This record gives sequence, C-alpha cells and structure tokens, in this order.
Amino acid sequence: MKKAERTECHQDVRGGTPRADGGLNATKTEGVMMKSGIVVFATAAVLLAGCENLKPGTAATPRKPKVLLVMFDGLRADALETAHVPAIDSLRTGSWAPGYAGAWSLTGLAVPDARPSSAANHTAISTAVNAKKTRVFQNGETKKGDYATWPTWLTRVTAARPETTALFMFSWKENADYPPTDRVRFIHDTDEHNGAALPKILAAANAPDAIQYFIDLPDHGGHRYGFYPFSRTYLAAVHQADAYLGAALEAIRSRPTFDQEDWLVLATADHGGYLRSHGLWGGHSSTVPIVLSGRNIPSGRLAGAPHHYDLTATALVHFGLDPAALGLDGRPLVTSAAPAPARPLGDGLVAAFDFQTATPENAVKDGPKAKLVGTRAVSGVEDGILRFHGTNAMERGGVVLEGSDKLSFEHGGDFTAVVWARLPAAQSGDPVLFSNKDWDKGVNPGLALVAAKKMEGARAPGVVLNAGRPNAGRIDVGQFDVEPGVWTFYAVVRTAEGVLVAYQGRSDGRLNWCCWPADDIVVSTGLPFALGQDGTGAYPHALTGDLDDFALWTRALGHDEIKALFRAGRQGLALRDLL
Repeated sequence: MKKAERTECHQDVRGGTPRADGGLNATKTEGVMMKSGIVVFATAAVLLAGCENLKPGTAATPRKPKVLLVMFDGLRADALETAHVPAIDSLRTGSWAPGYAGAWSLTGLAVPDARPSSAANHTAISTAVNAKKTRVFQNGETKKGDYATWPTWLTRVTAARPETTALFMFSWKENADYPPTDRVRFIHDTDEHNGAALPKILAAANAPDAIQYFIDLPDHGGHRYGFYPFSRTYLAAVHQADAYLGAALEAIRSRPTFDQEDWLVLATADHGGYLRSHGLWGGHSSTVPIVLSGRNIPSGRLAGAPHHYDLTATALVHFGLDPAALGLDGRPLVTSAAPAPARPLGDGLVAAFDFQTATPENAVKDGPKAKLVGTRAVSGVEDGILRFHGTNAMERGGVVLEGSDKLSFEHGGDFTAVVWARLPAAQSGDPVLFSNKDWDKGVNPGLALVAAKKMEGARAPGVVLNAGRPNAGRIDVGQFDVEPGVWTFYAVVRTAEGVLVAYQGRSDGRLNWCCWPADDIVVSTGLPFALGQDGTGAYPHALTGDLDDFALWTRALGHDEIKALFRAGRQGLALRDLL
C-alpha cells in the first residue's frame, strides 16, 4: 500500500453563511448509528396509544398531535455528513427536545416512476403517491395533477379532522398550483422571509397543527456551484437551510403548551443532484435523506431505502388516518426498538488482498486464490500495488479469484466489495475494476464496477456500478468522477432489503454515495470475481491504472463499517491491519 499517499490531513468543510464568505470550516463529530428494521402501521392507534402520549399528571388526556414536515430542495443524503447541520442532527438523535427520539435513513429514494425533477417529487411528497397516480412527471405539470383522486396530505387531514388547522409555506412558485382550499393556508414568499416568519407563527397560541415547509436554498446552491462534488457554497446553503429549521424547532420547543403537544417533525428532500444538475438517472439525483423525530419513535437507522413520501404517510398516521386504506404508496415509518447486533469486521469476509507479495495472497484462510491471467496487461505486483498497463485486446489480463464462483451470499445476495484505485484521466474502452459477470452486455447477471463509463450529464467518463437485471434490463449507479492519478476509495454494497449502494471516498476526505433499488438483481453468476477483468477473463478492453486493498464479503457491511474502512485507508492502514 502506498501509505504515505493516503495520510493527508483533512478537515471536513462545514457550512457557514451563504453570503459574503461562502462558508466556514469546522470538524464534524460522528454520531453512533444503529441499523434497524421498518415497521408498517395499519392504524394510528400505534402512535397515539400508551402513556408516552399522555399529558403528565392527566393520564386520560392525550397530547394534541402536531406535525412539521420540512422539504429541503436539492439536499443530497451524503451532504448531511459533510455540511454543518446541527438542527437535522438534533432530529436524528432526538436531542432537540426532552422526551423525543429520532430515526433516519441516508439511503432514501425519490419518486421511482419519474425523473428526479422538482415538480414530480414535490407532488409525491405532498400526496404520498407516485407520479403515475398524480400525473405530475416533470416541471410545469403541477397544475395538471389529479388532486381530486389524490389530494394533498394537508387537505386530507383538515377534511378528516375539521378542528385541525394547516399551513403550506414555500418559495418555489409552482407549489402555488395546488388547488386552493379554505382549510389550508398558503404562504408563498422567499426563503429568507419564510425563515423569519415561521418561528413567529409556531410560537403563537393558534399555531397550525399540520405544517409543510419548503426551503429552496440547497437547490439554488447546487445549480450555481455544484451538488457533486460538493462546492463550499452548496454546503453553506445547506447550513443556512438547517439554521431555518433550527429556528423553527426552537419556536416549537418554547411553546407554553409544548408539554401538552405531541409533535412529529419530519425532514427530507425532493431530490439530490450531480454536478450542477438534477433530473438525471443514476442515483446521485434520487438519493435523499429521511429524518423523523417524535415522542414514540425508537431511535435508530431505518433499514433499506424508504421513499420520501413515506414520511407523509407517517404524518397521516399521526393524525389518525390509515394510508393503506386510502390506497397511498407511502408507508408509515418507524424503527424497531432493537438495533441489529454488531458483527466483527471479519465476519463474512472471504477475500482480502493487500498485494504485499509478488503472488497476491489472500489474508483469509481457505478463501479464493488469486491467479494472474493475460499478458502485458498485468505487470503484476509492484511496491505493494497491483498494476495494469493494458491498452488493447492483445494485452488484456487481470486477476481471477479462483473459487469465488462457488461463494454463498447471505439472504441470497448480500454482498460487499471494497477497493482503492488510482486511475488515469482516460481509459481505452470501458474496462472494469472488478466484476463477476460477462461485461459484454450490461443486462447480463452479476456486478461490474466500471472504470470508464459516461453517464447522462457527465463531462467525461467516470466510475459506474453496473448490475444486471435479467428480467428488467440493467442498473447503472453513479457516475463518480475520476480524480486522475489520485488514490480513491470505492465500495459496493447490496443489502438484505435489496438496495444497491455505491460509495466513493475522495482525496478531500469526503465519502459520497448513492443508491438504487435492486431486489431483483442476480449476484451469483457461476463466474468468478476478477480484478481488471470481467468474470469471463476475456473482456477485450484492458484496465489502465493501479488497484490496492481489495476485499470481498458475503454479507452487507453497514454504513459505519464502510466509513471506518475509508478512514483507516487514508491513515495508511490495510484491511489486514484492521483484522
């Protein structure tokens, strides 16, 4: 391992004011995250029952339900671990108010049946149904939505509970195209105005019971300066948006009647972004954060990849409505009280190569054996690095992991692979970093981390994760832009819930990721895993670049495990050192 090249001192860029100085630098303190299951509620009784929902000293009087649903425009899920977001962090931990707990997902998904544009996702969040039902697929179509069949959640709540008051506060003009109602107050103004006005509204004795609050700032920063890789101004905009949320939480917490109220605070985003755009397939624009905090929510990470409109369904349950009976796509979310048990890092590990010997040796006893194949494409191990110099079909080669075709994966497809790569700016063709499929066609079963594929909206080819869906085409997750000549970390995880997550750890110390539903992919193909080659060992485009510290698990590593591997590598440690 080239340890000296991975020991750069790094301090995460955190947000500041998005005006004069463009942001602040600070260090983020990592929290402890737990992975938990998803529980679906059929009725509101689960959230409304029990002594936790009762006013202290008056066991027969339930607290009054209140909901604040916050929608950040253009907030990537991975920005929450880079930007300075103390308000969102306080929701995740439940520390924003005594007696509250938090749950979250950093692999949430936008609406599945439309591109990640604003209108389709604003409407999906507002109605808790997908685009096929609302008929809002892109910007400019909000006014044409089928709200007679699929009214907004604010309309449903005020119709079912006439005593309930509701507010929709927003800055994006197309949100004004939802049908007006005398039961729901609309406030359309700038983020700055709304950010100052909402705390005053929340502090009033007659504050609305159901509130949907839209903040545009992250989207504005992303379009001007970039969603990914993060710009300092984007992170500053995220921080300012979080500050608006923080002011709203302070107003709620300061209410004289707060102890008699049962607040459910929900936060998500309509979409993420790639470079200066969104509305693009591939995960960068569709992976969003999901955060909820309430009195009756056990703390923990939501499993899988819930959708942002699941929060809306959760809000309806809080007011006594049954999303399933209403035919909604959103499912109420809350984490299981018991976190998944921690597992040793070596549990499920079947291959670990740090290339410290001329013939690559697997640190896992009885694991797959490495075999060099091909000609000049692989010069072999040099200075603790696996080097590839192939440029054409006559020089193709790679490292085949003999025996990996016989591996048995947990839950029929749980899988993790990690690798460090140092790539040039360009490749000849579209070679792979690792694969266990026939890469001749992307729809073929198996996985391939591709070194050079140009996806929609990209300036140049980058690193893309491909998975075959034999009955439904292919999945391409990414792309992650190449930092030429720089060691970069990549990880691929397929979870038990059928979610495919791709990670990139960049030279600035930031870990970026995006995800895609993949419950129908085939991981076991009958072909072995290979480095610098596909599973056939005969792909005509040879990889150019260096690989190091490749590891393979037959289980899904958790987010914190992936993060720990990345940070350890930056400190010069190999996986063998961690084990």
